[in-house]
Amino acid sequence: MPSVKEHLKHTEYHPELLAYTLFIGLAMDELPVLLDLQDPAPGALLITDEHDSARSLKAHIAQAAEEVGTEAVFYVVNDSLLFEQISGSTGVCQIPIPSETLGDSGLLEGLKQLSQPAVLFINGLTREQLINHNVRDLLLNGPANGVWPIITADTKVCNMMKEFGLNTTIITNTAPDQFTLHQGESSVQFEAFT
Repeated sequence: MPSVKEHLKHTEYHPELLAYTLFIGLAMDELPVLLDLQDPAPGALLITDEHDSARSLKAHIAQAAEEVGTEAVFYVVNDSLLFEQISGSTGVCQIPIPSETLGDSGLLEGLKQLSQPAVLFINGLTREQLINHNVRDLLLNGPANGVWPIITADTKVCNMMKEFGLNTTIITNTAPDQFTLHQGESSVQFEAFT
């Protein structure tokens, strides 16, 4: 599979737009699956699969972001292995956040003050964290404020998110490095960029 830069040579994307775009993967029709960091409509990204596959996808996203010069700061919550994996393979700015600070009322406010988008990788979101009003506020209002949660969670937490009316784009794992993105009634299959 071609690298992100190699693939972009054959597209009509403008470099100024790439700074605010995350490349999630490559669809089966070889078009990129993108997350526009200036459009809050997709809501938080929810990855429902085994944590190793989710971790791999998150690392691919960070690596693609570095390759095209995405102007996002990556924060990693509750996943030291992902932090080491991203730090070891990319030059993208990453900052670890202890899981106990996820529910702090000041976290969203602090991230909103950044001049560039913030991507918040949350590994294994728990029921206890989701019950916290500040966490729900982060998931609900984060994208509209330039803070993009990318979450892994089990099925019970995913169902709770639906019950709370949280707008999410769901990514499911279908095979190693192969995923399906579900947004509303539509879906697209894709592979992680290499």
